[in-house]
Amino acid sequence: MSKTHNRNGQRQIKRILAWLGLIPLIKFFGDGLTSPIYPATTLIKDMSASQIWGSYIRYIGAGGVLAGGFITLFKTFPTLIKAFKDSLSGFGASAKGQKGLTAIYR
Repeated sequence: MSKTHNRNGQRQIKRILAWLGLIPLIKFFGDGLTSPIYPATTLIKDMSASQIWGSYIRYIGAGGVLAGGFITLFKTFPTLIKAFKDSLSGFGASAKGQKGLTAIYR
């Protein structure tokens, strides 16, 4: 199975979860509200599923992508710092004549 095929399947699953899970939940909990919730300008009870998608679900998806990016960055941050320190120590050691990065001539 190719990566493109797998990504398309994941997108379909996310769409199904949104249309069958999130949109009905937002509609259910938003029916009793008397004022619109930002960024929408109309009440949730007066919105169609497509309007809920455009007003809320797209932003939830973008927030998920952003959160995933930050989580990945924080997880890889120690590795990035160690690699940066190791590369700088290698340059400093070779400048002082100590063992550091060595060239291999063939």
